[in-house]
Amino acid sequence: MEYSKHLLTAIHGAAEFTKEHNLELCTPETVLFFICDDIDFRKAFINCGGDIDILEPDLYDYITENIDRCSSITTVQNSLALECTLENAQTSAQNSGSASIKIKHFIHGMWQIDDLYAVYFIEKHGISEADLLSALADIEEDEVEEEEEDK
Repeated sequence: MEYSKHLLTAIHGAAEFTKEHNLELCTPETVLFFICDDIDFRKAFINCGGDIDILEPDLYDYITENIDRCSSITTVQNSLALECTLENAQTSAQNSGSASIKIKHFIHGMWQIDDLYAVYFIEKHGISEADLLSALADIEEDEVEEEEEDK
């Protein structure tokens, strides 16, 4: 199963960031940092009462202060937490009958991992998994309706 364009952009951004900053591992927090650039995620997060201008620096600070660095990096290594999140996202996409793994599946996949800082940083805003997934679904539904109206 393939990743959606939006999620793939975030994953590639996270991998490049990991390489450029000589970080030992690419983590769910790094991917979430790049998901913050996605317009639909931003809308959903803000609609839930979150402040993206707080989330992004929290994630950046966590990544740059807590992920070990290497002297040089040639191949990006995913953390076990990221591998598990991606597996969970794929399972979520398959169970929902989706044609691709989307950001909403990645978000759901994060919540399946115990003690993940990415989840903590979202919950700090008083946002639950159900609220964020619902907001993302509402935005996706609105986009589908707009596309149908344009036809």
